Amino acid sequence: MPAPLPRFAALAYCLPALGLALLVLPLQLAAPHFYQEVHGLDLTALAIIVLTVRLLDVLLAPVVGLVSDRLRTRFGRRRPLLVLLVIPLAGGAAMAMDPVPGAGMVWFTLAFSLALILTTAVAVNHEALGLDLIGGYDRRTRVWALRDGCFLLAALILVLTWNPLAPMARGWLSSWVPLAIPFTVVSIFLCVRALPENRHAQEEDRSPSTIGQDLKAAMQSRTFLSLCGVHSLAIAGLAFQLTLAPAYLDEVVRLNGEDALPMALGCALAGLIVWSLMAPRWEKLTGLRVALSIWITAHAGWWYLEVGDQRGLLQLAGLSGFASGGVLCMSSALFADTPALVRRAHGHRLEGLHSGLWMGTRKVPAMAAAALTLWALQRIGGGSEEAATDAGRKILRTLFSSGPAALGALALAATYAVRLNRRLVRSLGTTLGD
Repeated sequence: MPAPLPRFAALAYCLPALGLALLVLPLQLAAPHFYQEVHGLDLTALAIIVLTVRLLDVLLAPVVGLVSDRLRTRFGRRRPLLVLLVIPLAGGAAMAMDPVPGAGMVWFTLAFSLALILTTAVAVNHEALGLDLIGGYDRRTRVWALRDGCFLLAALILVLTWNPLAPMARGWLSSWVPLAIPFTVVSIFLCVRALPENRHAQEEDRSPSTIGQDLKAAMQSRTFLSLCGVHSLAIAGLAFQLTLAPAYLDEVVRLNGEDALPMALGCALAGLIVWSLMAPRWEKLTGLRVALSIWITAHAGWWYLEVGDQRGLLQLAGLSGFASGGVLCMSSALFADTPALVRRAHGHRLEGLHSGLWMGTRKVPAMAAAALTLWALQRIGGGSEEAATDAGRKILRTLFSSGPAALGALALAATYAVRLNRRLVRSLGTTLGD
């Protein structure tokens, strides 16, 4: 049975999440615009490359997880992969974020592919390592809240240093290299050094299973699939909101809402803390439903916001961010409880496969929602003079309020297909030595 992690070890485990987020967020959100504005590459070709690489990234994530589950070395299962992958990751990220003068499409394709795919591979192994080591119903909630808080902190740093409405400076993206890459490498090595290997996980004496059997076992877990659906819908709503935010702030509130996104992210961090502290007092599933209900209410309130109402804008941004923190905290904490269900039915530890599939529940809906939102903006003339008309503002306000609210309502309905409560999780932990 894994011993409780010391506080330093728990912090060492969560720090790589901050480093990986500092790498992947600029790569995904800012790098294509940087190469288009600064290096003059065609935006359509860049979009095709990004979409192709991200789809390949999603398909490879479960494969990486399966490899991690089956690896047996004297150094453990997850830690050797983390050490071996972080060095080429640093090289690929440096190539993508600090390109040579005159970098062309081939350079962008190779650097972006290497950096993004290796970032996902490291993230899958890092998450699976946490599932291996962190036992206890309430302890998992606190550690996963801290880890998600690191991701939100990285997003807040990105927002505070990059205005998506302003033209990019030539040295903007490369300024992240001295901060993000050394921090990521050091945090990974610190994590590997501070966390012991779970020998119980590696030395299980079970009959070997095939890859097909492992996939079937994971896909037959109704609770896991239901949680994937809930998380996918919530992430899609968040991506919908973030993609529309620049156009909405520019056209509807006339730039009076420039502080809205930092306010939302700051409140999301506060929401993570509150929900993680409240988790021992109520069921995680109940907490997730409460967070989704607040999120839906906040987004519905955007419809009644008057043009230029900065105070109302900040209040709704704060409420929406607070609820988003709860959604992230509770859905991640519930996910951390699900591998025990599969181990009970299947007899094998599939934390890596779970992490790879869970990664897809974040990436696929985020891509789909962002693409759909950008298409809608083009149709209504978002960001152009046509969008300044009253009709354009009304359509934009409708999309910004109803899109995330509808996805949140679907996610709330999907929570009623989840069958995972405190008593069941604790009984599984006692039985399996988790």
